Amino acid sequence: MTHGFHHKLFLKGLRKALHLSQLSHGRCTFMKCNIQTQASRGWGEESTVRQGNPPWVEEKKYTRSEAVKLLLNNIVHEDDDIIGLSKPSGLSSFYIKEGVDTAGPSTAFALKDISIRFLLEDFAQHVTHKDNLELVCPLQRTCSGIVVLSKNKKAEEKIKNFLKEVKPQKILYQGFCAITTGIPGATEASQPIEGKEDTIFLKRDKLFGDEKMAVMVEKPTKKMRESRLVTASIIKGQILSTNPDLQSAVIKLQTNFEKMNSLEVYLVGKLSPILGDHLYSSRVGYVMDIPLKVPPENARPRSQILKPKVKTALWLKDSTSDLVPLHLHRYKIILPDIHKKKGSRFELQSPLPDYFVWSLDRLGLKLASSFTEESQTNTCQSELPGS
Repeated sequence: MTHGFHHKLFLKGLRKALHLSQLSHGRCTFMKCNIQTQASRGWGEESTVRQGNPPWVEEKKYTRSEAVKLLLNNIVHEDDDIIGLSKPSGLSSFYIKEGVDTAGPSTAFALKDISIRFLLEDFAQHVTHKDNLELVCPLQRTCSGIVVLSKNKKAEEKIKNFLKEVKPQKILYQGFCAITTGIPGATEASQPIEGKEDTIFLKRDKLFGDEKMAVMVEKPTKKMRESRLVTASIIKGQILSTNPDLQSAVIKLQTNFEKMNSLEVYLVGKLSPILGDHLYSSRVGYVMDIPLKVPPENARPRSQILKPKVKTALWLKDSTSDLVPLHLHRYKIILPDIHKKKGSRFELQSPLPDYFVWSLDRLGLKLASSFTEESQTNTCQSELPGS
């Protein structure tokens, strides 16, 4: 028998063992990107990390006026038509906890209990030249990064029409940065990220209770695609830095569709869950330190399990591991220029949060100078290819 045959048998045995174990436990240009940090530009709140405590352990609470001030401090771009905000992780775009809307002005809430929409009326009092303030480019609660508000109907309609075009025209109009607890392509079972475009198909299934979760469909039928039972997402990834000792990486991702947790599911499929993914990371298991895929129906969501070396590097204790935020940041978004000719675009950039930069440092991950070089502005005019 050949070595390859023995290796296949070995992997088959590992997958079976893992399955049984799971059952038993029931500003930025197209050619050169500049990712900034909040500290480098002074946006957001000052970091108060103490020795021995990761920056996310203490959850701060905000009154409505304090939360509005946080948003105002996180404005990265404003003109007569739009506002670009650097949304903190944990703050929802639309959802609020029951009872928040009837609470008094002095009541303080965690960011996870409030939303941008909830704060919009008070926020609008500090904004000029606004006829109709609307959140046109939202972002899921667990992500940090750029979100966009339109100030008038013309801007709202032009942006919404553009967003309808990005999927069929395959425009990768969003840029994300992620820290992963795995390196794509590091093992034989893990597929590499080679800087090319991947198309994945997603559907939502009720796996545990009534809540639907995203599931990747490897080979959807023509009927499934035509009847829209699956949603396509195009993702282009590039590994920027790795630490083989900690099996960690920082990855740049470009996509035309970020909903349905598509990026989390995509990287889980590469056996490299995003740091702080407490929803989908259970779909990767380990036997003898080798990562293997776990069927979604056997991967009940739980706090992410991190290797001891990673926990030590991040100053984590067992009681604080579930507090690690999702390290997925939307650092850029491409939008249509409201007043210029069709095809003219500009880009907005959001700086990396302080905790993200802290984690990069603790995990020994470095961004290339072309990625971290500070730019003087947060917008850049450009023409999309083929526009």
